[in-house]
Order: sequence, then C-alpha cells, then structure tokens
Amino acid sequence: MVCTCLCDRHVKIPALNDSQYIGMSVYSTVITSGIVVVLANLVSERATLAFVTTTTLILTSTTTTLCLLFLPKLHAILSRADCGDPVMHSMGLKIECNTRR
Repeated sequence: MVCTCLCDRHVKIPALNDSQYIGMSVYSTVITSGIVVVLANLVSERATLAFVTTTTLILTSTTTTLCLLFLPKLHAILSRADCGDPVMHSMGLKIECNTRR
C-alpha cells in the first residue's frame, strides 16, 4: 500500500505548491470543531447562545479556510500580472510568436 502525504511532495511550480496552506486549513478546522463541540455542550441550556456561538465559529472557520487557500493565489496573480504563465516561467520556457501581418 502506498502512503502519500501532502508535506512530502516536492512541487517545482510555486503556483501549485499550496500544501502548507492546506495543512493550516485542516488544523484550523479541527481546532475550531473541537471548540464548537466543547462550547455547545457547556451552553446547551441556553439554546440561543449555543446557536450564535456555533454559527459564529463555523463561519469563522470557513472564512479562514477560504482565505488561506485563495488569498495567496490572488496575491500571486496580481503581483505577477506581467510575468505570464507561472508554469512556463518556472520551466524556463519562452514563447515567441513570429507572425506576418
């Protein structure tokens, strides 16, 4: 049986190397889920407070995960608008077009 881990992969293309952000997203979600379970059990008598607390923590966890995954990609796209394709750039390839008009 082959076991692959996200942290063991050596991706040469920086635009595709987001395993650290995925790991942070997983840790954030697990920690937030644990806090939600504990707080929901502690304030189970007060249904409104339990609902608001659970909803707030779930929305915070979801927003954190989305920000960790997509903000670095948006930053890379916006900061390297003139570079072109990051895959071609990382491979050292240069595309030249000689067309007659």
